[in-house]
Amino acid sequence: MLSVLLGVLTFVLIARNKSVRPAQDVVSSIPALTSRVQGVEIVNAELSADSTGAPIIKVLVVNHTSKAVVELLLTSGGTGQALGGTREHPTLPAFGSVSATFNVFNLKPDEPLRLSAVVWEDGTSSGYPYWADGIFKKKVNERLEREAAQ
Repeated sequence: MLSVLLGVLTFVLIARNKSVRPAQDVVSSIPALTSRVQGVEIVNAELSADSTGAPIIKVLVVNHTSKAVVELLLTSGGTGQALGGTREHPTLPAFGSVSATFNVFNLKPDEPLRLSAVVWEDGTSSGYPYWADGIFKKKVNERLEREAAQ
């Protein structure tokens, strides 16, 4: 009887403390780093944790061009995270660098972490055509127009 009670108590404690994250493979090492944007690259990455203890990857992105980047998109598989600024305060200045974070739970196992697209200060874009010339570019330019109108 005592062992049954201890078993039930153990189950309840485990169930209460169990993470609510969906079951998936969690990436435990730095994936390959790639860029589809000529002149802009991810030069460094390290595993870390955010303020809640959730695993993240800190990346350093360098711009080797004379144009500032207003917004950039990091992706893994089909999941992405954008980092945005304004024309007056770009995310990534010309010939500059920026540190960014990527949630490890958004990484797909066996997929690289990619710099998939950027929107430049002049409103043009570069990178994977799906992202650079599609939804991402349109969304960023609409946001910049709204901000300019305020």
